[in-house]
Amino acid sequence: RIASTGRRFFTKHDSLVWNYFDFLVVATSLLEVFLELSVYIFQVEASAAQGTTQFRILRILRMTRLIRGIRVTRLIRFLRALRVLVYQIASTVKSLVWALLLLGMIIYLFAVIFTQATTGYRETLPEGFATIAYGSGEDPLLTYWSTLPRSMFSLFKAITGGVSWEEVARPLGRLSWLWVLTFII
Repeated sequence: RIASTGRRFFTKHDSLVWNYFDFLVVATSLLEVFLELSVYIFQVEASAAQGTTQFRILRILRMTRLIRGIRVTRLIRFLRALRVLVYQIASTVKSLVWALLLLGMIIYLFAVIFTQATTGYRETLPEGFATIAYGSGEDPLLTYWSTLPRSMFSLFKAITGGVSWEEVARPLGRLSWLWVLTFII
């Protein structure tokens, strides 16, 4: 670009900063290529300290290559369709957050209901009944519905396919068929 625009490359006010940035990136890339060629051609065997210094310089120069990606941001302002697409994605993320919040509230509400029903049912059982009925294995009602966090996690697993609906709903059938119906709905 310097050859095509001449002196205006360094004095053009509308893109002066970008022109200097482009010049810096190209100059450091050329310097890096020159240093790599000189190391390859001469294959100077220096001490380890000098070798790490050379590689440190090369790493710094390679970092300037990464900065070239910043130039792409200049193009984004010209691509209206891309801006619209990015704006739409950002707008849907806001809706996604509200949808996840609503889902969390629904899971919490039903977890409270199922935990209360399970606790009420277990209070009506005679002392030690669950231990006799299930032996050393854990009662599925306790596994899925004994505490609020467990109930919320059971509902989340049932929604996302982490556990079968039948496996989670079957213990609720011991309470009443209405609880199974509530779970299904």
